Amino acid sequence: MKIVESELFGYEEGSFIGALKGEKIGKIEAASGESLFLDEIGRMSIQDQI
Repeated sequence: MKIVESELFGYEEGSFIGALKGEKIGKIEAASGESLFLDEIGRMSIQDQI
């Protein structure tokens, strides 16, 4: 799992090495119907943008 994916979509404990204990909700879920601003998304790799 990439850092970008874990930040946007969250993760569960044990999802990858270094994951914090417990779950972490992602930015998309935290926005919960509100706006989510992604700054400089063009600087991300194409694979991360898809």
